[in-house]
Amino acid sequence: MSNIHFPAITSIKYNIAWHTKHSKPLLTPIIKPRLQTILRQTCDSNRVVIIGGVINPRYVHMMLESPPTHKPCDIVQWLKGRASRMLRQEFSELKESVPGTNIWNPGYICMTYGADVDDAIRDYIDSGGSMPVS
Repeated sequence: MSNIHFPAITSIKYNIAWHTKHSKPLLTPIIKPRLQTILRQTCDSNRVVIIGGVINPRYVHMMLESPPTHKPCDIVQWLKGRASRMLRQEFSELKESVPGTNIWNPGYICMTYGADVDDAIRDYIDSGGSMPVS
């Protein structure tokens, strides 16, 4: 990733996953496509590249490439915050089934990885998921 404002070549890749609140199967076939769109738009607007991922009823797992100016905690906050807010506005069943203002558990997992494990992570995601994020 390189541009005129940060003239360096970087490849900072993150393997990020988070669960729905209480690991409830909230991400139904009706909600998944909308969540996919929200995640894609959020990444695009922040110059984060989606390499791969999966949305399951109980969790989201994404492989991302980010500019060096973005902290992983900020990326997760953008993704989880915007997705939760928009999905709760658009799907009344989420307001009814999850009290509070967030549909996600508060935590997440984030690991960096290099090119040598790209295929292994993709295989893992492909074997465990039902809907690609990218």
